[in-house]
Amino acid sequence: MKDPLLEVEALSIVYGHGKNAHAAVDDVSFRVMPSEILAIVGESGCGKSSLARGVAGIVAPASGRILLDGQPIRDLEGAAALAARRAVQMVFQDPDASLNPSHTVSAILHEPLIVTGFGSLASRHARVAELMALVRLDASLLERRPSGLSGGQKQRVAIARALAMAPRLLIADEALSALDLTAQARMAALFLDIRDRLGVALLFISHDMRMVAQIADTVCVIKSGRVVEYGPVKDVMMAPKSAYTRLLLAAGLDPKAALGDPVLLAALAAGALDDVDSAVARLLESPGEAGL
Repeated sequence: MKDPLLEVEALSIVYGHGKNAHAAVDDVSFRVMPSEILAIVGESGCGKSSLARGVAGIVAPASGRILLDGQPIRDLEGAAALAARRAVQMVFQDPDASLNPSHTVSAILHEPLIVTGFGSLASRHARVAELMALVRLDASLLERRPSGLSGGQKQRVAIARALAMAPRLLIADEALSALDLTAQARMAALFLDIRDRLGVALLFISHDMRMVAQIADTVCVIKSGRVVEYGPVKDVMMAPKSAYTRLLLAAGLDPKAALGDPVLLAALAAGALDDVDSAVARLLESPGEAGL
C-alpha cells in the first residue's frame, strides 16, 4: 500500500488575539494519497480557504502538523524545505488577482523557471511550450497580457504557472467558481487530465457538491472550521452521515445524477467531443438543477 503524500494532523488556524481570537480551522485532520483528488467542501466562510492556505504555507497554523512524505514541513531546512515548497503549489480563485497584468503569458510562465534556475533559455522556451500544451492553450496567446484573455484562459495560465514547478500536490482554491458552466466543466476535465498525465494529487476546495461529485475521489466536509464528514465521495454522496452534509446535498443537488458520467468528462478533456455545449448540458443535467 502506498504511503500518504500529505498528512494534516489536528491542524488549527487562528486569526486575532485574546478575546478577538477566532479559530478559522479547528483540529482538522486528513490525508492525501499520491494522485488522489481530495475535495474540501463547505459553505462560504467555513474555513476551507484558510485550510488551503495553511497547507500551502501561506498562513502559519496555531497548532497541529502538516507532513509531506511523512516529514513535518515545519521541521525541514535548506534544500529539503525548498523542495517541499515547490512540491505544493496553489491556484487561486481569481486569476486577475494572481497574474501580473503588465506581463505577457510568456513572461508569467518564464518567471518561476528563471527564479528556480531551470536550464538554458532554449530549455525554458521548450518548457513553456509544454505547459501551454498541457493546459490546452494555443501558443498564439503567449504574447497576450491577461486583459486579452477570457476568464477560463486566465485560469489555465495560472494552472500552467503552478505546474511549472513540477508539483506533486496542486491546491485549487475555488478555482472554478468565477467561471460559467461550460468553462467549469472544461476546467474540471482539465484537472482530471493533469492528474492522469502527471500523477499530480489535487486538493480541490469548493462549495459546489455537483462538481466535487464529478472529479473527487474523497471528500472532506467542513463546517465552522471543523470536519463533519470524511470519506470516499460515493459513500458521502449516497449515504451522508452528517446533517450538514445532507443540507448541502439538499441545496439543489440530486446525488445520483451528480455522480453521473466520468466517461463524458474524460472525453471532454481529450477534446473528443465536438458539441461542447451539448456535452456540458449532459454533464450538468439533473432534476435539481433549478436549485443551483
